[in-house]
Amino acid sequence: MDTDNPVCQPCNNHTCSCAGVSPTDDGCTSSVEPKAEVGALQPAWRLQWWLEHSQKQTAKLWEMLGDHLDEATQSAMLEQLGRNCAMNFGKAQQYVGNPEGFFQFMHEHSGETIRYDREAGTITVITAERDCDCRLVNSRHIAPIYCNCSLGWQKQTYETILGRKVDVKIVESVIRGSKRCVFHITLLDEMTDDLKAEG
Repeated sequence: MDTDNPVCQPCNNHTCSCAGVSPTDDGCTSSVEPKAEVGALQPAWRLQWWLEHSQKQTAKLWEMLGDHLDEATQSAMLEQLGRNCAMNFGKAQQYVGNPEGFFQFMHEHSGETIRYDREAGTITVITAERDCDCRLVNSRHIAPIYCNCSLGWQKQTYETILGRKVDVKIVESVIRGSKRCVFHITLLDEMTDDLKAEG
């Protein structure tokens, strides 16, 4: 154990928990949760451990689900998960009928470039070059099918803003090997259910 390394904390049995490094790192053979006093503020290395642990657990969950669920079922679940994420984010509701305002917000908030061709009824979303924006995953370890979560996020967001059903295609994805994510969104003629109800 490197006693000079502040992220390696000795356990009661004198083994190293390597709390601040990835449990998959060559120098770490334990994924034991680092200890912290009850009521104490969480140090950065402990929060980092939990982030990496959660990402590993998420990857393992979808690996196991893949053994029991067909691809269509997994995709539908992930799409709904993404829709729920977009609803929790809550920004789309603030830009109903104002897509340009949302485009500007996303450019300032996340560095996205969004192109809207009104005549063709298409939107292209291009993210900055970055890792996957979801903190639940590590893009090096998660299955490519997880991108359907982002697909659901885009659907929920633009259906809310535009009041119309949309179709979303994943053109590029960090999880699938690109340096950025690109989505192609096509507006459909069908209105969303809330507008149908109003009509």
